[in-house]
Amino acid sequence: RAETDRLTGKDLNSIFTDVPAPNEQEVLALSKMLNDQLNMFDPDARTFYALFKFIDIDGSKRISFHELETLVRHSLKISETVLEQSKLFGLWKVLDSNESGFIDAGELSRFLRIGQSKQLTKAQLARKKLQADRENRVELIRE
Repeated sequence: RAETDRLTGKDLNSIFTDVPAPNEQEVLALSKMLNDQLNMFDPDARTFYALFKFIDIDGSKRISFHELETLVRHSLKISETVLEQSKLFGLWKVLDSNESGFIDAGELSRFLRIGQSKQLTKAQLARKKLQADRENRVELIRE
């Protein structure tokens, strides 16, 4: 059983038992921090699907703690000085609230949406402008 728990990531539940989960304000701050760091990535690579595939190193369609830690520490370059390891453990407890040992796309998406900027990116602004132009053309044709 211990080996199965290790392979499925459920062994982390016992390791993180005494780690306090972050409160709502801390979750918001963590989400904003990750979103801010993700803004360094190429806008085309920042789609949620591309991000999830990037994090999911083993292609399992689930993210392990190790994969999340690799993203945070290496790809996003968030040091332990900025985000203590205990805070990363607490973040994991929030993300993996069902204690499955992994997080899925929905769990990650819900977390990232909490701290997303309400400002539109250049790509989003361009899409909105194109949509508005199309709608204006349709109105002109109808008249």
